[in-house]
Amino acid sequence: MVVGIGEKAREFVHSSALFGGQSVLEMLFDLKRKFVAEHQKGGFELRRMWNRALVYGEKTPISFVFFATLFKFASKVNGILSKSKMKRYQNVALALCIVCLATICCISILRPMRFERQKTARENEIKASLIAIRNAENAYLAQHGVFCNSLDTLVAQGLLDKKALQLSFTDKPLFHLVVKQEKNASGAERSVMECSANFLDYLAGMNQQQIISLYENAATSGEFPGLKIGDLIEFNDNAGNWE
Repeated sequence: MVVGIGEKAREFVHSSALFGGQSVLEMLFDLKRKFVAEHQKGGFELRRMWNRALVYGEKTPISFVFFATLFKFASKVNGILSKSKMKRYQNVALALCIVCLATICCISILRPMRFERQKTARENEIKASLIAIRNAENAYLAQHGVFCNSLDTLVAQGLLDKKALQLSFTDKPLFHLVVKQEKNASGAERSVMECSANFLDYLAGMNQQQIISLYENAATSGEFPGLKIGDLIEFNDNAGNWE
């Protein structure tokens, strides 16, 4: 089954071996030259490439299949224009096809790059806030012997700066704090805490498909779907899951 072009566009751009090491720009101009030459010879090579794309679609990079489709479409357009004695417009039609392809490729490449930049910027803010919360919780533990189960209480007692809970990309509260008592190996009770922020919350408003993909990957690997400090099941000295 041939997959969507958006999923393989980056592979196509970086797959220099498929096009003899050419740059993307060189490749696009070369396509035009090949199309004109093959059309003048009767288009045999274009038909051969199209048939190969259909037969080997599952093993062929999506870029090859898409270009084969582009060739077929451009060949038909060129044939129609030639029959209509409008041959002088064939280069314009082909150029439009190439521009459309280049635009699709650029969008497919830039979209995940933009997503990653936004994700990194948001996570940097969240990490800084979680570290501040951890420091405040450790100070509270030193004073009271247990962790605090309320971020507002930490703020009220001057242990946590309220600005640490304010994020530039949302007005909604993102941090989920849980505290409980558990027994260690010797039977003594100790206080444990976990403070977290979920992918679905702090990436809201970004590309939904990529957010779901991140969430599913985390679920498959058994990892927490987001950022957190501490752990209610396994004592880790309140380390962050990114550390």
